[in-house]
Amino acid sequence: MRILLLNTSFPPQARSAARLFYELGTCLVGRGHRVSVITEHPWRRLGSNLKNVSIPRRECMDGMDVVRVRACSYSESNILGRGFHLLLIPFLLYRAARSLGEHDVALVYSPPLTLGLVSWMLKRRFGTPFVFNVQDIYPQTAIDLGYLQNPILIRGFEWLERFVYRQADRVVVHSEGNKRYLTSRGRVVAAKVSTIPNWVNTSRIRPANRLNAFRVHHHIAKQFIVCYAGTMGYAQDLTPIIAAAEKLRGRENILFFLVGEGVRAEEWRRMTKGFPNVRFLPLLPEAEYDSLVNACDVGYVPLAEDLRTPVVPAKLLDFMAAARPVVSTVNLNSDAAAIINTAKCGFVFSPSDPAGVAEAILFLQGKPDIAEAQGLNGRKYAEERFSLQMCSARYEQLFMELLPGTKGVRVDGESSPASLPEHFF
Repeated sequence: MRILLLNTSFPPQARSAARLFYELGTCLVGRGHRVSVITEHPWRRLGSNLKNVSIPRRECMDGMDVVRVRACSYSESNILGRGFHLLLIPFLLYRAARSLGEHDVALVYSPPLTLGLVSWMLKRRFGTPFVFNVQDIYPQTAIDLGYLQNPILIRGFEWLERFVYRQADRVVVHSEGNKRYLTSRGRVVAAKVSTIPNWVNTSRIRPANRLNAFRVHHHIAKQFIVCYAGTMGYAQDLTPIIAAAEKLRGRENILFFLVGEGVRAEEWRRMTKGFPNVRFLPLLPEAEYDSLVNACDVGYVPLAEDLRTPVVPAKLLDFMAAARPVVSTVNLNSDAAAIINTAKCGFVFSPSDPAGVAEAILFLQGKPDIAEAQGLNGRKYAEERFSLQMCSARYEQLFMELLPGTKGVRVDGESSPASLPEHFF
């Protein structure tokens, strides 16, 4: 099968979106498929080790044909620059994808929502069916977080959302909450939506000794480490963990690591200026990131209180895979909260309850046996529900359903899987 992956993020960019599609692509190559990737040439969130490294426009990466196109760059806070980029990037990616010729199926990552136009144009030209992978529900996410307020723009993006969902052969969301959200508001018909969770590479991120190279490099002895690692933007509210750090300033044996980049990073740096127990780090390359996750004692998973659309942060799955308990500040009715509560792998608080966060950290520090048990619960749940091999197999199954003349199997298990090749199992 010839599979085209479309995403604005791909390695060496240090983003969860980049890692998701890279891991999916390598799995599909391992299953015998030809995989092409069309992506944007990375210009941000590369990590300090890649700032001056030349990145090829085209290369074969682990069996995948990767094509990168150059678009405009803009600062994180430049709304006009971001808007221009959203309009320009679909046409640049389409031109590159068109040059590769026909594919059997395309998978496109959203956000940005405008990438759906690329697959629509390819479908018109080559008849390529496409799967629209919705990670964040736009434009509603932008509306909830307050950076999309113009009524005309809102109506325009809502029209685009409905248009892309209509044109897509299948829409994939990563949680049942996302599926309910879309279908209950009439965004897309339920028969077109499949739920395939995001995955974590449980072979790469594994439980390991906390006293590792990361602690040695950063001169950390045996302090209790609480870690956040990821995007520092509008959707990730770090104020509860910063308030908890302030409450625990007198506890010299508790250290907070806040790792990443984003539009709100400087704001949070200013809030913690003078805090002896808080350290900021830039984005880390993959090996150092894995070492950080293993070095920490507690993983912190936040989402902004204003964010009403269902989201399951990728970092939650990383902490679970590493067998680290989590403390999370999210909507108590969210899918992320449901996973933590069902897996029994940590504590969930409202973003307005930093006191609860501080108490949970002290509790886990004082009860290492409970912390270890919660971590192992998370690891077991990740292996059972979110393994890379299992999720990539479900994508392969979905793609096969869209092949002309193939009597495939519904991801939801409505038909017999007998027509699938043996390597699917």
